[in-house]
Amino acid sequence: MAAIHQCDYIWFSHGHADHLNSDSLDKLSQKKILLPDHVGGRIKSGRQESGLKVQVLPQKQWVQLSPHVKVMCLADFNQDATLLVAMGNNLIIDFNDGKAVGYKYFIRQVSKAFKRRVLLALRNYGDADMLSLWDDKGNYLPPPAANKPSVGKMDAALAKE
Repeated sequence: MAAIHQCDYIWFSHGHADHLNSDSLDKLSQKKILLPDHVGGRIKSGRQESGLKVQVLPQKQWVQLSPHVKVMCLADFNQDATLLVAMGNNLIIDFNDGKAVGYKYFIRQVSKAFKRRVLLALRNYGDADMLSLWDDKGNYLPPPAANKPSVGKMDAALAKE
């Protein structure tokens, strides 16, 4: 929490409540909120109405945040976004819980210019709240994820891609 309160910028990839919690934003009112350029600008207007400092990042353009850090936002048609963070020869690729829809080739091309690349990607099967189901006779019902490949294999494939 101390590190969060010391930073100058906060990034939100999209407006789901698990990413953009209004109660938490009150504690971050002195930070600059970085947002993707999503269609309609609903998140931007809502945050500005709350009195927060908001900066919409232009699509596919580097924005210098400090002498050593620049970012690039890739908003997709799912109203999600990927953030690229460049620090010298290091690139952080933040997929968050999105899929970089339509941008994987572009990201691959951009990443070639960096010596070290780090992928941040939350992966699951979309059933995190459906893992403990039982029928009316008390029999356990396995989730659909039980028949899917391991998350580790999915992450390795994503990183390779």
